[in-house]
Amino acid sequence: MKNAFMLSLCFFLFVSCSQPTERQAGPIQQSDSQVPSNAVVDEVIVVGNRRVPIETITANIQTHAGVPFNADTVKSDIEQLRSLGYFDQVSVTDGTGPTGLRRLTFEVREKPPNKVE
Repeated sequence: MKNAFMLSLCFFLFVSCSQPTERQAGPIQQSDSQVPSNAVVDEVIVVGNRRVPIETITANIQTHAGVPFNADTVKSDIEQLRSLGYFDQVSVTDGTGPTGLRRLTFEVREKPPNKVE
């Protein structure tokens, strides 16, 4: 009985320690982009939303297609989305779209319905 308990405990510790931890990154993640830092934003994509409409998200950010990229504005957009109280996590990936121009992907993770502020 004692051996079974110790074996179970060792297995639990092994499994819990071997799980990858969630990546803690800065607010704007760079993909393998060769786009100049001052390039105009060609496309803004929102992913991860289920209940919150894309229109609500885009209405609360200043970064849109056709405007020059500004890292401070994107950081402000992230904080604005977080302040809405709908999301556990908000991040942006800065990359290159199919046209070779700058594509920003806003990735949101919604809070459970009973946790929305």
